[in-house]
Amino acid sequence: MSTPGSANQVSLDATNDSTSGTLIDLDSPTTVQTPDTAIPDPHESMSTKSEQDHIEDDSKSGDGDKDETGSHATTEDDDEELDNENENGSHHDDNDTNSANDHFSDCGSNSTAMYEHESFETYQLKVAQLCRDLKYGELQKIDRMHGGGYNRVIGLQGSETPAPDLVLRVPRFLDLDQAHEITDQVAVLSYLSQYDFLHVPEVVGYDTTENNALSSIFSLQRRIHGVPIEEVFYDLPLAEKLQITTLVAELLLKMETVRFEQPGRLRANGTLPPKSNETPPSVKDVKIGGFRLDPMEDMPEAERQPLCNLLVNLFSILKKKGPTVEECDKLIEITKEMETAGLMRNTDTENVLWHWDLSASNILIRQTADEKSKTVETKPTKGPSRHAVEIKVENSDPNAPKHTIQVQVEDASGKKCNHKIEVAIEDHTGKKYKHTVQITTDDDAAAAEPESAPSQTPPTSTQGKWTISGIIDWDDVLSVPLVLARKPPSWLWFSELTRTLQWTGNRDTPPERDLTEDELTIKAHYDQIMARKSPIYIDDTYHRGIWLRKLARFAIYGFTSNEDWKKFWAFEKDWAGYYNSLSIHKSD
Repeated sequence: MSTPGSANQVSLDATNDSTSGTLIDLDSPTTVQTPDTAIPDPHESMSTKSEQDHIEDDSKSGDGDKDETGSHATTEDDDEELDNENENGSHHDDNDTNSANDHFSDCGSNSTAMYEHESFETYQLKVAQLCRDLKYGELQKIDRMHGGGYNRVIGLQGSETPAPDLVLRVPRFLDLDQAHEITDQVAVLSYLSQYDFLHVPEVVGYDTTENNALSSIFSLQRRIHGVPIEEVFYDLPLAEKLQITTLVAELLLKMETVRFEQPGRLRANGTLPPKSNETPPSVKDVKIGGFRLDPMEDMPEAERQPLCNLLVNLFSILKKKGPTVEECDKLIEITKEMETAGLMRNTDTENVLWHWDLSASNILIRQTADEKSKTVETKPTKGPSRHAVEIKVENSDPNAPKHTIQVQVEDASGKKCNHKIEVAIEDHTGKKYKHTVQITTDDDAAAAEPESAPSQTPPTSTQGKWTISGIIDWDDVLSVPLVLARKPPSWLWFSELTRTLQWTGNRDTPPERDLTEDELTIKAHYDQIMARKSPIYIDDTYHRGIWLRKLARFAIYGFTSNEDWKKFWAFEKDWAGYYNSLSIHKSD
């Protein structure tokens, strides 16, 4: 191709015919009510002011605590503290994180001391032997990955061809009496794998006994290639942020289509072998068990029922356990008041799949092939004109295929060149990328420069589209009424890594500052996608849903620490103030 101002001009346009359309006209105001953040009143608009952050919905599970590769900074008041490691992460440096609780990770000696584990230096020898016993051969690399409070997580890369690329998860505290926890995880992942859009990790082996080189229960998963959203998202241009926001919104909408007859915790429906050195057979069904009463005991199974009845029944179960009799009585009273205030609907009997921590650290993404149009060489002549065009398709994944297309055009007419070349490339996902190359020359310039040297133009580059490559940390995945699952992914418009230490991990809590123009655009874009699919989404997410999720948090997870009582007292006070403002009079 010629440099600017020369006779030969070549233009390249690359378009993707399978991208999702942007729903926001950046030059015009949006048409959907999209409150910036949540406030106590479920019938009023919202702002981003920090004084409203007393409304919380703390999604805590009773059997773990949170810390992982790339996880948000946590505090001891963090209510999303279940085992939440980046156990199936990417080919990035798993030690390069910003967690405030580094003592929860396996990337240093602190976790070894905290959990009284064997040092990694000697433990990795047992890991290497385990892989030999499982016929994976010698390992090229053993990585210490950030684990959570309930799993030690290790990355494994083999040296043979094809080289295994795996993640080993070893529970920190489970004993043989709790071996069913592993088979539950295996069965649930196998069941969820039927939904391609979930991109769950593939289990390639597990052992619920201690008859192995580790002398421990473990599971082995195939590593998912990609990077956590939080590692790249906040540095991207707005257009790419909106594209990823669309992916997250579409994912959540699809997850809402995975329905269950009753609420509870997903568990294995049937018996799996105590150990397996290969991917287990496909699981077509799961059992919906009761919510956890404590790490060792589940509540009774719950039937499909109105949300008010479900919450009252769960509080009644907690009341029998004690010592929360007075608190449970008050929560039952509040449940009935919420029904009186019109916060509950008949449709709240619909139960959906809920990944309780669908965070920016648990969603892995990757970019599709980068389409790079390399240098185009042209030789203008007075007689026949010849043009050579090279289009190279590359991918950031070194294992992905690379393609080069070379096109030569010869025109002996001696007239002005005007050639149009169209190329379509389809990748392994079925997406098609169309390229148009336009070659033109000027008659007079061609005549004046019959033997000009080939000229070069800088290559143009069109970055590939982002796709979701994996979702991790499916431990204790739940079936819950839809309104409880509609906690907003606020990390899309406000990085959790920038939250203050006073933040409790609750994503219903507004940011501590006003959102920027770009952040508001991202939020409005997300809200529009969801609201167009479900007219009640805004109310479920930012109004009535805040109160209901706050209440349900106590019903599902109970009281396990002093902080839970503090949150209860604050919640009781907030609700009393709001309910009294409604001027609802009890009938005699």
